[in-house]
Amino acid sequence: MVNKKIFNSIIMLLIVFMASFFVVIATDNDFSDINITLVNQDPSPVIAGSIVDVRVGVENVGYATANNVVVEAISEYPFTVVSNKVEEMGAVQSTNTDSTNIQIVKFKLKVADDISAGSYELKIKEYSKDNPNIYDEHSLFIDVKTRESLEIQSNDKSEILPGNISTITFKLKNVGSSILRDVIFSWENKDDVILPVGSDNSMYIKSINVGESINVSFDVLASSSAIANLYNLDLKVSYQDSIAGTDKDYMTKTGIYVGGDTNFDLVFDELSNGEYAFTIANIGANNAQSVTIKVPSQDSWKINSGNSEIIGNLNKGDYTTVSFGLVKLRGDSIDLIVDYTNTLGKRVSVFKKVKVFASEERLAMAGSSTGKKSGTGTGSGSGIRGMASGVNSVVSWTEYLGYGVLVLILMVIGMKFYKKRRK
Repeated sequence: MVNKKIFNSIIMLLIVFMASFFVVIATDNDFSDINITLVNQDPSPVIAGSIVDVRVGVENVGYATANNVVVEAISEYPFTVVSNKVEEMGAVQSTNTDSTNIQIVKFKLKVADDISAGSYELKIKEYSKDNPNIYDEHSLFIDVKTRESLEIQSNDKSEILPGNISTITFKLKNVGSSILRDVIFSWENKDDVILPVGSDNSMYIKSINVGESINVSFDVLASSSAIANLYNLDLKVSYQDSIAGTDKDYMTKTGIYVGGDTNFDLVFDELSNGEYAFTIANIGANNAQSVTIKVPSQDSWKINSGNSEIIGNLNKGDYTTVSFGLVKLRGDSIDLIVDYTNTLGKRVSVFKKVKVFASEERLAMAGSSTGKKSGTGTGSGSGIRGMASGVNSVVSWTEYLGYGVLVLILMVIGMKFYKKRRK
């Protein structure tokens, strides 16, 4: 038989246990628990440096209504909250009693422009308006991609001379927020007036970092027969687009002028009656318009006539002669200036120092180097050729006279021999 005292103790323990159990059940039924999840982001993924709308689901997974609920988005790198930083939810009903009691909160965020592609944490605070110092922190993850972008910022050549090898340098800059890899730059002139020399028209670049500039250079040659004009270069850059996962092409164009300046050769031709004649030849690669030769003031020469002569147009390879009334005071050279308009319409001045020989030096040079000056232009070097012709004529008559004397001597000897034989 069980002791009545022990029995009563057991009954009391059971009562206490049952009371505690019901208290726990009641406590569980009164418990509220806020859960925050990412519903969606727009756009997805978001490009670094741009704005993203984030929709957050606020759900009470407890058993009792949560009152005075506040949800706050935290501005922390790489996100800055632009609007709707704090949302007061008020009462949030339990989804255990009604699964539709999920509320949506929207935040607008600015994404830093200097980050790499990846998934970044956005922190959300949840607390009661009555006690903001006690809060729960939730983490959501936002997908971020970077924008690949490249610019062809400059071309260091605006003009090149026909028939000359020139170096053209293009400056490429990564203006996006991601490293560019496997970059291929190429150019083309469809007229084939400008062509690469020593290599093809493309260049491979392994990578270009964010903000980095790369120079790519090509040796090019413009046709010597090219007409002075502006020629088009088609430029193309290919690289991989990490967002689309495909190769991306960027195409543009630039212009290069073929033409520009030219050069001249100036030589002293002859002196006649105080007139000094000079021959000017266009030895450059371009035509020259409105050519003028000037004799600037100088201590070594006195000018007795006008100090300038207008030639007009002088195409490449052509030459002509001009004369000035001059008196040489000292020295053996004269300063001359050639003014002309280049193919770009720009007025250009070229300084020349020309050697001037005395007449006796010219005569000696002509006699010692027959045929040295044989110009293709009208009247070029006529005085020298005349003097050289006179010298050659004297030499020819001397030779003929010697032949005549020799023949006369032979005839006399023959007559004497003939008379001796007859006797």
